[in-house]
Amino acid sequence: MGWSGGSSSCGGSMPEREWAARGEGAGEMLRRNGEAERRREEVRIEEECVTSTAADARRTHARTHADWLMTERRSIHHAQESDRKMRVCDAGGDQIYRRSTELWESNMF
Repeated sequence: MGWSGGSSSCGGSMPEREWAARGEGAGEMLRRNGEAERRREEVRIEEECVTSTAADARRTHARTHADWLMTERRSIHHAQESDRKMRVCDAGGDQIYRRSTELWESNMF
């Protein structure tokens, strides 16, 4: 049911008869249809941008959260490693203290 010449007597579709009744030709109809199509395309692109921006925001949030988790894990690991080293040093220090005390006491008598 394409454009049939603009005459309502030709049995065109309802929009075509409306255009003909207004005295507007095929060129005007095509121009307005083109504008409507452009508006629909602009809306579609805008919706895509919003969707894309939201997806980017979710990815950025996920990366930020993952970075934060890695920092926390490193911090915890560092604290555990420092604690372990301190215990080893303390144990070594205690051992040295006991040994030096034993040597000092053995030399006293």
